[in-house]
Amino acid sequence: HRRALELAAQAHSTSEELLSAVLADDDVHSLFAWLRDLPFMESAAKGLYPHDAARETLVSDLRWRAPNAFTAMRHRLAEEYLRLLREAPEERVRAVTDELFYLFQDVETLARLRIRPNTDNEVHESPLLPQDHGLVVRMAEETEGPESADLVRFWLARQPERFSAYRLISTGRMVAFTAHLVLPFPADETEVEQDPVVAAAWRYGAKTSPVRDGEHIAITRFSIYPEMYQVPSRVIDFANSRVQAEAARARGRTHGFLVY
Repeated sequence: HRRALELAAQAHSTSEELLSAVLADDDVHSLFAWLRDLPFMESAAKGLYPHDAARETLVSDLRWRAPNAFTAMRHRLAEEYLRLLREAPEERVRAVTDELFYLFQDVETLARLRIRPNTDNEVHESPLLPQDHGLVVRMAEETEGPESADLVRFWLARQPERFSAYRLISTGRMVAFTAHLVLPFPADETEVEQDPVVAAAWRYGAKTSPVRDGEHIAITRFSIYPEMYQVPSRVIDFANSRVQAEAARARGRTHGFLVY
């Protein structure tokens, strides 16, 4: 029962399946029912979660009482989330990635990856449509200049399926875009010669761990939100989330780069 509480304290939400995967030797059905009946637990679509004050108390107590057990539980949860990421259908990837980020929200180096609360400017991610290409080029020129716009135009012709659009939920207006490029071996000389940032990434990869046949590098080449350019936003949250999810799911990837 104590281990079930310790799990629920760290996980963003606890389902019976998560309890079963992490506490494999326990009677999880009765444990989940017991958790559900506790007065400080709430039920939501994804499972159970403790009130904030209860969660803070449980986490503080475990860290003081058994710091090694705290770390072991966190690692076990992270392993399960990574397993789910590798196996999840595309529509579940974002939700699992959010759960993983929440687990490490107190780690200073990951603080910028935290999931920000919804606002009036809440966006959703969707594939870039052919009719959006002109707008994307204009956004790049507005924020980064004509050279960047030329490079966006170049990559739209090469890898249009690797671009994502971000639209306001309230109106559907597109406000930002990203491009998550994949560069397989052998390198396309035109791509490397055309884009100096991609060339630098490819050279770095060649020096440290060369890409071999069947492998590739990935690079988040553009992340452009004219109204909130290069500052913390939901668009950057989504972009970082996608990078982490793709890194967990990719096969044959030697390097991954983010360009800021």
